[in-house]
Amino acid sequence: MTRVSGREKCEGAALIIVLGMLAILLILASAFSVNMRVERMAAGNARFGVSTRHMLLGAVARAVDAIERETTNSAAPDWIVLSSSNGLEGAQLAWGEAMKYIPAALKDAVEDAPAAWESFPNMNGRYAYLVVNVSSFLDANVVGGQPRYAGTSPVEVTLGCLPEVKDTNLLYQCRESDVRYETLKEFGELQEGYGLTNDLPDHFVVYSRYPFGYLKGTNIVTDVVSVKGEASDLLGSQLQIQQAFEKSGVPAQGAPPAPYPMPPLYVTAMVNMFDGIDDDRLPANLGGAYNAGGWNGPYVDAFPMFNEVSMRVQLQVTTNAALEKYQCAGAYYLSFECAYPFVHPDPTNGYKLAEISAVISNAAWAGDWNFTPSTPSPNPIQPPDQDLDILFGNHFWTYTANPAGFPNRPLPDEPDIPDDLTLFARVTVRVKDSDNKVVDGVQSNDPVVVRVTIPNIKDRIVNWPNYPQMLVIKTNVTAECIDPRLNWQGGIANGQWAITNKPTIGTTNSAAMIAYRKEGCDGDGWMCVKQKPLESVGDIGNVFFGKPWETIRLLRRTNAVPEVHLVLDNFTLLDDTAKPRKGLFNINVNEHNASATAAVFTNMPVREYYQGSEQMCISNKNTLVSIHNALLDGGPYTNLSDIGNADWGAIADAMGFPADRPLNEIDREAFIRNSAGMVGTRQNLFMILAAAGPFRISPGIAAFRGDWLARSRAVAMVWRDPYPDENGRHPCFVRLFKVLGDE
Repeated sequence: MTRVSGREKCEGAALIIVLGMLAILLILASAFSVNMRVERMAAGNARFGVSTRHMLLGAVARAVDAIERETTNSAAPDWIVLSSSNGLEGAQLAWGEAMKYIPAALKDAVEDAPAAWESFPNMNGRYAYLVVNVSSFLDANVVGGQPRYAGTSPVEVTLGCLPEVKDTNLLYQCRESDVRYETLKEFGELQEGYGLTNDLPDHFVVYSRYPFGYLKGTNIVTDVVSVKGEASDLLGSQLQIQQAFEKSGVPAQGAPPAPYPMPPLYVTAMVNMFDGIDDDRLPANLGGAYNAGGWNGPYVDAFPMFNEVSMRVQLQVTTNAALEKYQCAGAYYLSFECAYPFVHPDPTNGYKLAEISAVISNAAWAGDWNFTPSTPSPNPIQPPDQDLDILFGNHFWTYTANPAGFPNRPLPDEPDIPDDLTLFARVTVRVKDSDNKVVDGVQSNDPVVVRVTIPNIKDRIVNWPNYPQMLVIKTNVTAECIDPRLNWQGGIANGQWAITNKPTIGTTNSAAMIAYRKEGCDGDGWMCVKQKPLESVGDIGNVFFGKPWETIRLLRRTNAVPEVHLVLDNFTLLDDTAKPRKGLFNINVNEHNASATAAVFTNMPVREYYQGSEQMCISNKNTLVSIHNALLDGGPYTNLSDIGNADWGAIADAMGFPADRPLNEIDREAFIRNSAGMVGTRQNLFMILAAAGPFRISPGIAAFRGDWLARSRAVAMVWRDPYPDENGRHPCFVRLFKVLGDE
């Protein structure tokens, strides 16, 4: 047996230790290398992720810049989809989650829009975008919930006519519990199966913002006047209201000219607006509280108005043997016709004719014949049938006073008897209410002067074949009021009467008919005086402003009368004009949102002030399509009053009203009057689909070839003011920016 020493036993231990340490170091180095590689890759990915997010923001910025370039000279874009394109390869953006942020009605337009990648300058990155114009869709957070009537608020939008709406009651209930929808995707998913049929709503967005003001030249006018409340509430704003009417295009000069003075027409408009709001049924020029300047009419309030004054004269010529002269006696009859050309309220205040008087004179005879009937008006004026028309002799209350005789008076000697006998009758009469207040009248300081001419009277007297029997001569003459809807109290009455030598009591007022048929007139025998606060700014269209048969014009009536009064821009019913309005429908429509337009106008009343069968609400689909097309053809609209230039007449004419009661100018204005509080123009709203990321171009290959280092997609909502600021720029902001996770 061989023995091994201890020294020999320790040989090689150092080598083993070294090898062990090397193994450990190798393991550590490998781990470190792997970890560094992972960290390097993570850092690179993080860098590319940050770069991608910034590039997405850059893509949105480029899209906003493109919006500004393409929409500089118009209040509304004339495009639906705007896309990036500079010759690089195409980019597919309209797919997946992104489409849930776009109204489904635009799906085809968005999918068909070509987009191409563009390069960021001086950096290795690319981007692409699609800008979708959603300015004229309905704000799901605001619209609907109340019945359609006067168009005072977006809550009157009729959502039940939209194809995607399943149950309006459930939609409103869910909306109340959901509080607010931040994205269209959220709205669709939360309402699916409840208010909506699916999670892809066609005609909605979830944001809207309409600042007050209108554009005049390059300036934004924001001093809009509130006319909310009772007439007494507005007394302190008379100057501002007059100025607003003047800025709306109601001029200062009036008619008729001197010597019949008139207030400026914008004052007439203001006072008549007050008279239509207050409930005293007492015109301002006859004691009402709102005639600040003390002007004499013409003012309008709801009470019986004079339509015609007629006189029938019967002369009896005999001889006076003692004087050897012809002598004349006779009688005359006064008849009065009062119209009540107001749709509401009914005249139940015991109105009566009173203080009837007439003075007849002729230069050939000394003195005047005075006439005062003993029983001016035994019964109150009765409310007429609402279905009848005042212009055609059916809408009147008439009264013929007891005849008044005048005694025998000698005629001049035969050679001095005039060939024609002319009598002048100065007639005065008043209408009083049950409180004995005068509400309409022909005053003694400005009577109706009726001229009665009896031709060939000398020949008829001298050559009377049956002499000495009595010669009876009869004649009729009527004074017709040119516009019986007006109270022409005081020094301008003569400018409102026309004389005809025939009896027309109970028949057509021919003078009114001639004026009524002139181009640009209302075309309606009714006057709408509601005797309550304005329900809509459009109600100002019912205000008379100084010209017979003309009220404030909300629309372009004829080529001869193209002016539209800009009251929709200069007046409001809201108290806070600093707070932007929400939920309005942008009337700068496009070809893809006809159903949204229909929701705004469905069930809109046309003759809301009529009673019974003549009321009409919009429901016919063809009519609703016509409304949309008229808005589309008449645009773009910079200010709200510009909608008066659309072809509303053609729409109204196609609605199928009966031939005996066709639509007139007041009816046509209903499209504006009864939607004014639901629509607006001062909003551009866009959804942007964007994709971007760092890109490495492959060496030696065409510029559009290479590898994506990272790429992502995002959606953004951008609001833009169509009105430029003092620097000529259009303020805008990003309302929503969301990076999608499906790339």
